[in-house]
Amino acid sequence: MISAEINDGCNRSSRPFDRSPGAGIISPIMRDSNRCGFACLLGCPRDRVISGTRVLCGMVAVQLTMLVAGCQQPAQPEGPTASRLADDEDLEQLWQTSLAVLQKMDFRPDRQDRAIGVITTSPTTSMQWYEPWRQDVATGYALLEASIHSIQRVVTVRFVKGDSWSMQVQVDVFRLSRPSAQITTASSVLHGFSGVLPTTEANVADSPVSEHWVHVGRDGPLEERILNRILNEAGAAWVQDSVE
Repeated sequence: MISAEINDGCNRSSRPFDRSPGAGIISPIMRDSNRCGFACLLGCPRDRVISGTRVLCGMVAVQLTMLVAGCQQPAQPEGPTASRLADDEDLEQLWQTSLAVLQKMDFRPDRQDRAIGVITTSPTTSMQWYEPWRQDVATGYALLEASIHSIQRVVTVRFVKGDSWSMQVQVDVFRLSRPSAQITTASSVLHGFSGVLPTTEANVADSPVSEHWVHVGRDGPLEERILNRILNEAGAAWVQDSVE
């Protein structure tokens, strides 16, 4: 038996190496894997590694739950997502609150036209399953779609004057359309996503005319979420939940 002193990141001690015939040298770190394991080899405490793994697994579980729960496409809104405001509502406060809420939800205001009461955001690429901190999708279906396609959303907030003031929110959804590459040989499969192969429309894949954004509809659940959040943060009083 040969004694050696080791530092496994947990404590410092003298442990014997196993020199039995045919066994070779067995590391005491491997022998004490229940106590340290890979944490010793990485130079960090084992409980910290386990804690990080649990957090990661928890994040993945939450995203999978959202995907499974929202696998059905929501119905398209038939009318504007809007609320009629009280007669004495502070429109300036609502305007500023709208800008703040859009920024918090990762929508950067682009056009602000006070004369006609319209706020329009720049196109925002929607969150994917590994971005749980973002707030720009409202359903599991939208999250799944954005995780497998290139999706952008544009938000428009309108202040409309009728018999009384009302506030409308519209979210338009766009999907990137790119023609498929012509794969005619086994070797061309390796270059299928490189952009150098001609497409089925006889264009080069990375040319400006080969891809474009297609409007695929509106996001009703996100419209309601944005509208309700603006009204709640502004402390606004509205008469009814929707305006036809």
